[in-house]
Parts: sequence; C-alpha cells; structure tokens
Amino acid sequence: MTSFVSIGFASSLDNLLADIASSNKIVLRARQATHVALVFGPLSGRGFRDEIEQRFTSGLIRAVYHSERGITPRMFAAVARRSSWVDVNIDERAPRLRNVKLPRGLVESQAVIGAADLRRAGAERPVIALGLWASLASPVHRIGALVTGQREGLTAEIGLAVSPAALIAVDRLARSGPLVAMVSDDPIAAELVALAFWRLRHPSSTDLPGPWEDPLIQRATELGLGVTQPSQIAVRATLLADLSDDERRDSRTSLSLAMQSLGIEQGDNQPIVNPMGAEQ
Repeated sequence: MTSFVSIGFASSLDNLLADIASSNKIVLRARQATHVALVFGPLSGRGFRDEIEQRFTSGLIRAVYHSERGITPRMFAAVARRSSWVDVNIDERAPRLRNVKLPRGLVESQAVIGAADLRRAGAERPVIALGLWASLASPVHRIGALVTGQREGLTAEIGLAVSPAALIAVDRLARSGPLVAMVSDDPIAAELVALAFWRLRHPSSTDLPGPWEDPLIQRATELGLGVTQPSQIAVRATLLADLSDDERRDSRTSLSLAMQSLGIEQGDNQPIVNPMGAEQ
C-alpha cells in the first residue's frame, strides 16, 4: 500500500490554496461529490474557513463543522437533538467501541474534507487529522476521548467511523517564513507529515516522541487507519513561483529535515517539482 502526500510551498495563502484546488488530484476527486462535509480544526479562523469553503466546495451542497478543544456547553445541548446523530458501525476493528455517533450531515455526505490551519499552533501538540472526528462525536464518546490519553483513549477508535476524501493542513515554516500545505487522503500520512513540519517550528517539541512514536499515531497504526511504515509514503513537493530565493532555500531545507524525521531519505519517494511540473 502506498499513500500519497502532496506538499506545496508558497508565500501567499491565496496562491497555495488556488494551486491545491486546481491541480491536486485528491482534492479534485473529492470535489466531484455533490454533497461535501467540511470539518475544520480548532485553530482554523474565519478567514481560513471562508477560503477553504470558497475554493473547495463552491457550488456544492455542504455541511460545515468546526471541531473544538475541551468540553463545551454545546456538547450537552446536542444530546437533546437525537435526530441529529447517526450510529456508524465500526464492526470489530475497535476493541471497545462497536458504534460511533456522529452528526447526520457528516455521515450522509458523499465526501468529507478535513482542514487544519496550524499557523497559530503553539507548543501544545495540535489537532491535525486523526483528532478531528473525536470532537464531533456524541458527548459520551467525546468525553471519553478527552479524559483519557491519546494512546489509551478513544480518539483513534472514533476515527474508524470516518473515511475522509481529502485532508488538508496548512502551516508556516517560521514566524515570517513561507507557508506549507499538505494534502493526503491517508489520515496517518497526513498527520505524520504535518506533525513533522510543526515540530521544526517548535524546538521545544524535540523533547516529545518523534512523529512515528507519537501516542496517537501509534494507536492509529495499530487500528489500521493508514500507513504503518515510511516506505508506504510517497511525497510530491511543489515550490510555487511566488517564493523568493531565500524562501525557496528554506523550503527545501525544511522539507529535507521533515522527511528525515519520518525516516524518508532525501530523494526516496520524494520528487520536488517546480510550478511547470519539471522534476528538480
């Protein structure tokens, strides 16, 4: 099994998202659906959400969800709206759960797109792809995921109930550096690559386990949510034309360091292309 991750570097968010929306095969397949559910990470601001909605679901019927950290009054208000929940059977893939209650609009969508804006993420390990769905589950399941650790908790098991068509994460290489976007339909691959770039921006995170040793990723690999080893990840990186020479150099350096942290050697499953499509 090979999972593909597209990585784009640009100075402008507009250019970055425009390139993804017009040329990324994973996103283009997702946009063929007539009913799309968008799920945004907890740090995704209004401007980012508007950009994603406009570029990725224009003209489509959509359901929009914004995941949240912690326990909120909205969770308990939702208990009374029983008609808004749908039981998703996850068979025997999870040791503790057999069904997960998720919002009807999410379950009945033809395609689910997850999007996380990590530009404002601090030193606390951010929600990227694997953790998006737990914050949308019924209050009982959500609390179960919150009060237990990532390794022992329900977050990864809840992820078995969702098959995303596309996962998008956007981050910044440094406080004033270029932007990087990652796109995949493999939850573990998307989480790993985004986590690797986030760690580069936060030196204090070097005290944490490496991406593959991250507790949530380890649990997700045990449950078969995606890739299980570096050789299964194929990366295609694009340097957009709006990058300055310094930004282009920084992008290449960050890409190399991120891939090394994932066990992917430079040049192994990792072509770098320019905007015209010629391999570098």
